[in-house]
This record gives sequence, C-alpha cells and structure tokens, in this order.
Amino acid sequence: MAYRWLPHTADLKVEITSDSLRGVLEETGTIVRELLVGSSEVGTRVSTALTVSGVDAPELLLAVLRALFDLYHRDRLVPSHVELSDPTQGPEGPSVAGRVRGEPFDPRRHDAQPEIKAVTRHALSVRQTGGQWIATVVFDV
Repeated sequence: MAYRWLPHTADLKVEITSDSLRGVLEETGTIVRELLVGSSEVGTRVSTALTVSGVDAPELLLAVLRALFDLYHRDRLVPSHVELSDPTQGPEGPSVAGRVRGEPFDPRRHDAQPEIKAVTRHALSVRQTGGQWIATVVFDV
C-alpha cells in the first residue's frame, strides 16, 4: 500500500495504490491522520467499529473517508490505522466492516493541521489496472 500527494491548484489531491481494494480503503486511516495532525505520533488507545457501504467502489471509498472525518468531528478520534474486511457485494453495492484504532486529539501532542472542509466527488476514482487498485481523491481545504 502506498499513497502520494498530487499537484492540485486549490485543494489537496491524493493517489492511493494497493494490490487490493481493501488495501486502498485501509490506507485512508494514514491519510486522514496526516491531514488532521501531520506527522504527529498517534497511539492506538481507542478502538471503534466501522461499517460503511456505497453503490460502487468510489462511493465506498468516499463513505470510509467521511466516516473517519465524522469520528474526528464527533469524538475527536484521530485514526492511527484502519482494519477492514474484504468488501462484500450486497444488493445495494459493496460494503466493509472493521475497526478504527487511534486516540483522542491532544493539542499538547498533536500538531493540528488546517481544516479539511470536505471529501469531494470531484476527480474521485477507483480503478483496477493490471492487478493494482488505484484511487484518486480530492479534499476541499
């Protein structure tokens, strides 16, 4: 699993690469941590369940990211990593379940970053190419 920040005129754009869709979705925990607290260390003192679904793979990725930001805004939980099941296909589309591990934001230890306004659908994509899954996401800042 890997991700890299891509140039964008006004927002933040990231590309995530993995050998599985599950890997792409799990990498979101690292990306959200970086967006929230930069390179600050984040422990695993808290674990919470996460279950999300979407009509397709891009919407599933969007749902995971939004759930992570909701956990931060509601509970101040900064993720250190995300552990998910392989996506299962249901009548409404793919879904995943798992756990988010992290800890509450602590201004004495965590370096707060500029706030992300939204995870957007602009340029949102998830595709499989030659055995690799590649996702692109834009964050509105």
